[in-house]
Amino acid sequence: MGQVDIAEFLKRGLCVLVGTRDASLMPHCVTGSAVVLAGPGRGVVFLPSFESAPALANLLANGGIAVLVEEPTTHRGIQLKGEAAAMREATLEELRVVAEFVARTKAELSAIGFAPTVLERMNFTPCTAVEFTFDRVFEQTPGPGAGRPVEVRA
Repeated sequence: MGQVDIAEFLKRGLCVLVGTRDASLMPHCVTGSAVVLAGPGRGVVFLPSFESAPALANLLANGGIAVLVEEPTTHRGIQLKGEAAAMREATLEELRVVAEFVARTKAELSAIGFAPTVLERMNFTPCTAVEFTFDRVFEQTPGPGAGRPVEVRA
């Protein structure tokens, strides 16, 4: 990838995973509902309330966060690493953005064979908004470049 335009990439149908760690450095991964940019080096990731309690506890304890976004049909992915800055309920406007993001995600998953009945049962709301800063971006597309730092293109 070399360079990535994160804003452009986030317009695709993407799956979101959020990695955190506890005090003993035990990793924890949770599915995210959506992620949006909030400015240079800043984002908001939305975590479904029904499964995010351990991740939110980890973020309160140490703030470390890794947000992976991947396009299911190509496995093209990037990881944003940084620190959680704030956690709060998602606003009504943000929930509209989450709904649009989820619709794109479900369309991608449908394209790779997820059954409509499975997609209908996927629950991404209500959700908690986690504001975070990131100072590192990594290539996560499988292959020889996976794990390499990438430059963010404005």
